[in-house]
Amino acid sequence: MLGYLAAIISAVFNAASSVAQRKAGTSIGDLDVRGWRLAILRFRNPYWLVSVAGVAASFCFHLVALAHASLTVVQPLLVIELVFALALAQRINEERHNRGSWAAAGMIVIGLAGFLATSENHSAPSRLPSLIQWIAASGSVCLLVGIVRAGLRSPEGRIASAGYGIAAGALFALTAAFAKYLTVVAHHRGWGVLGSWSPYVMAFCGIAALWLSNNAFQYGQVRIAQPAITITDPLVSVALGVGLFGESLRSGVLVIPELVSLSLVVCGVLYINGSNRQAGKSSNRGEAGFSA
Repeated sequence: MLGYLAAIISAVFNAASSVAQRKAGTSIGDLDVRGWRLAILRFRNPYWLVSVAGVAASFCFHLVALAHASLTVVQPLLVIELVFALALAQRINEERHNRGSWAAAGMIVIGLAGFLATSENHSAPSRLPSLIQWIAASGSVCLLVGIVRAGLRSPEGRIASAGYGIAAGALFALTAAFAKYLTVVAHHRGWGVLGSWSPYVMAFCGIAALWLSNNAFQYGQVRIAQPAITITDPLVSVALGVGLFGESLRSGVLVIPELVSLSLVVCGVLYINGSNRQAGKSSNRGEAGFSA
């Protein structure tokens, strides 16, 4: 239960961070800035600093969640940030959302509840990954990121936002896997975990994922980029949880409600994306639609 609660609190902070990030992206406007120069520029923006603080708080609760629940449950549960972001964006940014968006939010909640009720989760992993497994998993994710990145040398707009979003989501999932391993090592070694490789590789991976997501948002298609991140992250996380830590989902007839529940979540995310794409057709390049 503590793992679920920590995951929900983490989602709340991440939603607040995303709403602040939308403000930061809008204030930058049409400036043609990419990469690390974009990060430096945003550090001068108070909204982006609030966003960074929200990410830090979210990460702390994320670690607590991973320490008490499985990767295959925590990462899908974080999708609920879309629901919180929907409410925050309407309250803080005065964005208006139609009934369909709220219905989609309800689909996400119902889908997550169904997935948690039907999936099997373990608070402790059945095994710890070997070095070969880490290399294989990291290599697979980095290959995916490399392929996506290679295809984005010239595309702009929606294609670039979606591509960077997929790459960022995959790296966020790998970062979560490193974080899960970190919590297990820290449980046995305490502060001695700082002498291992895991916190530093996790930090590097997280920074790279954040850099990719920043570029996805800066293309002005947040309503495209965020769903790409939100869907890719849990799907890759489930694969990493099963492949690396031996976590499992219930098989047999319960596979059907699991798939139905996940389908509800995906459909809810995509509907919110489509709804806000229509609402944002008249937006300028620096104006984002719904951000989660």
